[in-house]
Amino acid sequence: MNRTKSEAKEKNSQNSFHFRLGILWIGAAILIHAYLTYVHFGQLSNSFSQSICDLNSLFNCSSVATSKYSKFLGIPVSLWGLMTNMLLMIFFVNAKPETSAHFVRYTLWLAFLIPAGSLAMGVISLTKMSQYCPFCIILYVLSFLTLWNVWSYYKTPFLKDLPQDLLALFTERMGMLAVFFLIPIGAWLINEIILDRFQKALGGHDVELLIQQRIGEWKANSVMKINTAGAIMLNKGTSTHEMIEFADFMCHHCQDASPIFDGFMKAHPEITFIYMPFPLDGECNDDIPRKWGVSCRFSKAAYCANLQNQGVESHHWLFKNVVGTTTTNEADTLITKMASELKLDEKQFEECTRSERTHKAIQDLAKEGVKAQIGGTPTVFLNGRQLPGAQSAAILKAAIQHL
Repeated sequence: MNRTKSEAKEKNSQNSFHFRLGILWIGAAILIHAYLTYVHFGQLSNSFSQSICDLNSLFNCSSVATSKYSKFLGIPVSLWGLMTNMLLMIFFVNAKPETSAHFVRYTLWLAFLIPAGSLAMGVISLTKMSQYCPFCIILYVLSFLTLWNVWSYYKTPFLKDLPQDLLALFTERMGMLAVFFLIPIGAWLINEIILDRFQKALGGHDVELLIQQRIGEWKANSVMKINTAGAIMLNKGTSTHEMIEFADFMCHHCQDASPIFDGFMKAHPEITFIYMPFPLDGECNDDIPRKWGVSCRFSKAAYCANLQNQGVESHHWLFKNVVGTTTTNEADTLITKMASELKLDEKQFEECTRSERTHKAIQDLAKEGVKAQIGGTPTVFLNGRQLPGAQSAAILKAAIQHL
């Protein structure tokens, strides 16, 4: 008698363990799928920078999120996974071992479906893609852990009843079939709602159509010969493709676009990225009527830091720290701080920033923007052609696919 009670207690303890662990794995999968869905749609937004799992050019979630394999039937794969795991969570919480056997078997089939999808996506990743999504790899592992926990919790055979269970979905259990249809219906509905919001934010334009239009404009634009001597090379690519950005360190839109370009550079190290200063300041840019000195000071600081092989670091530092500066005294203080933090030769750096030669170099770089007929900052040229809307990672990705 005592032995029976002890065995029952141990069984209940094991069931409780597998149930809690199953909830943990499914919950983690839901959160990761939700984040990857955010990353996917974030690529359509000019305000999105980069994913926390953009580790390098090989392991990069943002690049995978905009690949041609990131959608199934026009809906992000991550959104399919989100809806499937949410339904599995509902089933798993409600389908207790002592409840109806068919409810338990459908829960097991749902738990089996997810790793099957993981296997399919894993094969595509290994055979068709050159970059990998770290969070996707975690999801693959979670899907198998979830299946193991769900199976350990129920310990119910379900393969032999598959024909009857499938037939029952179209006869006496059509309500269950309707529940399964919540996955595609929910995924489609969420996809449409999010795209509709982007469409409204873009003034009523269809997102996919807008991307196609921007790519069409880019292809139709004339090739500009831009002299980049003296500019900051953010990345020396291995291919012949080149991306040039005209920007101003004091420009809010440029600051917002900077992390997007940084993430894109990590994803595409084969492309050469060049930063061309175009200060919106008449002191060193003849195309700008207003003279105030602040933007010119920062452009000169980056130019001189670049001469000491700190161009990339100064570029990042300035975009991070100087937007909102209002006076030349404040600008000089920030420039001194940058020189100290980047461990520049301060005497050489100060002489450089004050020299007429540097002033003329910035003027010449700005003139390249005028000759290229840029209408504002940031303006991006990809292989010599102006790329409209390049602040959007989705447009950048689409352009790369057309190279």
